Amino acid sequence: MNTWLYWYDGPAGNQSRVVWQPCCAVATCFNERVSMYAYLGSAKKRQPDKKERTRSKRETRSDISNTASPAPLNAEYSFTHSSASGQEEFKDFLQKFGKHYDNPVEYAKRLAIYAKNKAERIAHNLKYKNGDIGWEQEVNKFSDETKEEFKKHLGLPPGPPPNNTDDFISASVFFAGQKSKRGLIDWRAQGKVGSVKDQGQCGSCWTFSSSATIETCVALATGSVPDVSEQQFQDCLASKKCSPGGGWPSAAIDYAKNNGQSFERDYGYTKSDGSCHATQKKVHVGQRISGRGEDQLESMLQKGVVSVCLDANVLQSYRSGVIDAGYSNDQNHAVTAVAITTDCNGRAAQCYIVKNSWGTNWGENGYFRIVKGQNSLGIGAQLDLAYSCSSDDGGNNNNNAPYGNINYNQDVPGGDVAYTTANDAKDCQAKCAGRNDCTIFAFDTCGNRCWFKSGNLQVTNNNCRASGIITRRP
Repeated sequence: MNTWLYWYDGPAGNQSRVVWQPCCAVATCFNERVSMYAYLGSAKKRQPDKKERTRSKRETRSDISNTASPAPLNAEYSFTHSSASGQEEFKDFLQKFGKHYDNPVEYAKRLAIYAKNKAERIAHNLKYKNGDIGWEQEVNKFSDETKEEFKKHLGLPPGPPPNNTDDFISASVFFAGQKSKRGLIDWRAQGKVGSVKDQGQCGSCWTFSSSATIETCVALATGSVPDVSEQQFQDCLASKKCSPGGGWPSAAIDYAKNNGQSFERDYGYTKSDGSCHATQKKVHVGQRISGRGEDQLESMLQKGVVSVCLDANVLQSYRSGVIDAGYSNDQNHAVTAVAITTDCNGRAAQCYIVKNSWGTNWGENGYFRIVKGQNSLGIGAQLDLAYSCSSDDGGNNNNNAPYGNINYNQDVPGGDVAYTTANDAKDCQAKCAGRNDCTIFAFDTCGNRCWFKSGNLQVTNNNCRASGIITRRP
């Protein structure tokens, strides 16, 4: 059995190296099955002497010349592991997420990072199963990245946001003298939240968070959710940096207030820097409401979805559950609070449902939950809400649905032909239109289930639903 021990020595971007060493060289030190993470910690502290470095280089050169790629180590619970099954596990990960590493050294480096992250994930999930923490972790597209590399998917610049005192109304002033409504709310159930999107490799979270609050603001004014252009913010604001990012949602909302924001169909997202330009039709923001603290977040959520800035380091491997981590003052990622719910797995009386911009395959169909009332991850540090919006398209575009009207808060029970998952109601409609046996569709706007239906069905009112009849075919 060809079994190897790998570890990655050093953070990304520094003078770093991958150490490959046969397990038999350390077998006498470990007679029990032990955690790889525990060993990695001690391995990084111990520096090899000159003889060991010479031998390691010689073995590394020999291994590279005789093998296409290094044999991986399964970090589930132990060091000793068949190279075949470990190789298949890592290959499956690479295939699932469309990754490949042709250079053997880069391959080994990624494998070692993957193994280290896996060991940390196992330790975390043991705490989750024991009830010590409220959220579970999983393998995802970030699992072979260091924490430093993961931060490139965030995008807020260091330091506080710009103080644009003339461009907003503070929440304390806006709600002064009002008996502000508070309590449970879910804008998805009302069909007022746009689809979950994927920012890709750009640090453009701030463009997606600001666009999300603008989309809901327009939906409240017109009755239909537009799909607006994140790329315009990326191109036209001062940051102009896909990576590592460097913008704020507040600045993007103010830009839309002063200049309007284009539709995605006219100004598509490219996951890169582009050239700022104008389009004919736009949406418009009347005002930005800005606040701080969870009390103001709860009040602002009654008016629409809210752009929030928080510490996203714990989101790298998030799968599901309620995040109940402590406060942080490192706001590095912008997301969008869309709901307050009591569905909190017993971790709290209420929690927030938050929309991310890493695609629907991340987290809970692109969302995550975070405990309310503890300022977890610093969720109340910077709050922005687009208010009093309008659209040059009016209120009849039905999210530009191409195959008929989409009716939100309406369901059509019965007549099921099949079901699948979809990104949003428009995606569900398109999938139905592509089937000869589907004449009616229904979509769960609080999840991602899409039903294909047929027959003479009765329409009923139902939150968390969107439905419609197919009137045109592709």
